[in-house]
Amino acid sequence: MKEITIQFEDGTEGQYPQGISLQMLITQRPPQAPPPLVAIVNGLLHELDYKLYTDSKVTWLTFLTPGGRRVYRRSLIFVMQIAAQRLFPQYRLHVYHSLESSIYCQLKPMENKLPVISEKDISALTEEMHKIVTEDLPVKRDVLSQEDAVSFYKAQDEPDKAELIALRQSAYLNLYTCGEVTDYLFGRMVTHTALLEDFSLQPFDKGFVLRLPTEEHPPKDSTFPQPNQLQAAMRSYADWTDLLEINNINKLNHVIESDKLTELVLIAETLQERMLHKISDSLYALFPQVRVVMIAGPSSSGKTTFTQRLAIQFRTLGIKPITISLDDYFFNREDAPIDKEGHADFEGLSVLDLSLFNQHINQLLEGKEVFLPHYDFISGRRTDQGSPCSLEENQILLIEGIHALNDALTSGIPTKALRKIYISSLTQINLDNLTPISTTDSRLFRRMVRDMQFRSHTPEQTILRWPSVRNGETQYIFPYQETADFFFNSALIYELPVLRPMIEAELAKIPLESPAYLEAKRLLRIIQYFTPAETHSIPKNSLLQEFLGKSCFYEM
Repeated sequence: MKEITIQFEDGTEGQYPQGISLQMLITQRPPQAPPPLVAIVNGLLHELDYKLYTDSKVTWLTFLTPGGRRVYRRSLIFVMQIAAQRLFPQYRLHVYHSLESSIYCQLKPMENKLPVISEKDISALTEEMHKIVTEDLPVKRDVLSQEDAVSFYKAQDEPDKAELIALRQSAYLNLYTCGEVTDYLFGRMVTHTALLEDFSLQPFDKGFVLRLPTEEHPPKDSTFPQPNQLQAAMRSYADWTDLLEINNINKLNHVIESDKLTELVLIAETLQERMLHKISDSLYALFPQVRVVMIAGPSSSGKTTFTQRLAIQFRTLGIKPITISLDDYFFNREDAPIDKEGHADFEGLSVLDLSLFNQHINQLLEGKEVFLPHYDFISGRRTDQGSPCSLEENQILLIEGIHALNDALTSGIPTKALRKIYISSLTQINLDNLTPISTTDSRLFRRMVRDMQFRSHTPEQTILRWPSVRNGETQYIFPYQETADFFFNSALIYELPVLRPMIEAELAKIPLESPAYLEAKRLLRIIQYFTPAETHSIPKNSLLQEFLGKSCFYEM
């Protein structure tokens, strides 16, 4: 039999029989290595039943990789769907959003007279899922034409999904069958259920969370951290989209296609304005005891525009805000701590001159004048004799930065004078009942557009930089989000249709040989489900204009 050369990600290679499957190749891996879920073969993602007939480069994706985690999560939701259909055929499984390393879900009764799912029912669902995993059921893949897939979902009485499948920029679709369930969850799957043994279900809020394993916390052995404020913000937005009857992409597309985008833009912007009113009124009620407002959120949340709009809210109440960026308290580049790669680390708390920051804030609270520093990112140096500043009776400090929620930053400032705001784009729109659009992906789309507009960075460069950005968020922002006094959801339901025309062509240009190719292809598939929309109806003070480049705040 003819042999082919296969090279692995660690640089090793060997000769193997032509037609060997990825599953057979796994036997060559060290026994202690995490089990692969899928693999990248010559730049393309494949399941483990894929066979190799030419010389190939193979990269295994385990749960420790972002791509592997997506496959694990998607496949586990498929198993949960099978278990729910077996035990609760009169209920429908809904998967909503991520919470920490978990996914919030509900089993909703199809008839009002049916009881709400109980903790006992959740335990039964867990047991059934473990049974499916233990049985090591095969997950079979069938390739259907797009037309046949559309017909399949119409026959399943799922018209929204049928319409969505019809929008795919591909002539074919992979349909998966495991047990008695056949479905497509918008991505690759594992080939057998035994690969999904690590998970747990825990009651939470009105439903439950599907807990996924992490390197630090096996799901069976750790306590769910109960992100109640985050959940409340996500649920509030979900309730709002339900009221508008726009809880999936297909319904959003109908709004755009029926020329009702302007109305939707006004509704979405008014919702954010109401949230701003609520926050500013609450802070006004605490003024002048509260004079320091800390604002933080992950990348591309819209912190800059939010801070500007909050400042305007205060001005309507007769309070003059002073805006301070924590970046201006960076140490000089040569004095900054060094990261693992030997570069200046501008992500960690230790890059900030905490002593000077606390000294300045306390002096301002005492009515003294200080000279606010200014950090020049080009020279990498801080000027300490910057603008003179004092806090008058009708003024309040708005301080924005990555570490603004960390108590260690403000340890020397009286807590009674402080309040904290967490801002993020908490998207709540789904491809279907089982596939939510990731809030992380929404922010990445925003960042790609902003990077093209203001930083001359291509989407390829943004994608390659994104894991490092996410790493900083995981370490320095997310652990502190529940300490915030207020949550602000910066998501705008109409934004992805607006962003599509700006990034679609650029994502499609990323070549196969690029390390960003697979991620670009995945993002392109998501954005292409949205009907493109124009930007003319978006107000100039919209938070989205921070990324589109037409914000009135940059003209002031």
